[in-house]
Amino acid sequence: MKTLSKNIAGQPINGAPFRSAGTVGYFEKRNHVRIAHHSRVKIKELKTGIFINARMRHYSQNGIYIETDSLLLPGTKIYAGIEDSPFVSFANVYDIYRAEVKWLTMLNSREYKYGCGIKLERATSKS
Repeated sequence: MKTLSKNIAGQPINGAPFRSAGTVGYFEKRNHVRIAHHSRVKIKELKTGIFINARMRHYSQNGIYIETDSLLLPGTKIYAGIEDSPFVSFANVYDIYRAEVKWLTMLNSREYKYGCGIKLERATSKS
């Protein structure tokens, strides 16, 4: 683990711990281990009621990384329904979380336009 005074963009980070993501010169802040897991995710925006399709690529103890073609701005409150969730140990359950979009990035991908960091807040499981 390394402690840096500035992030890659040159912004001060107040000595926060960073771990290498395996690429020389690339560091990321992470409190929990990130694990690769692909699942379909159905997103419902709380304010508009609009449903959005997405794909989960990674998860950690309190969040997921999704890719989607829909613009989900940081701060957007959502419900995230995860099919084949890694958070449950039994089959045929759709794991549903109240969540918030924490960050958004544009992707250089043919599959999806955007990548989003989602903080999970509360879960309910549906069969």
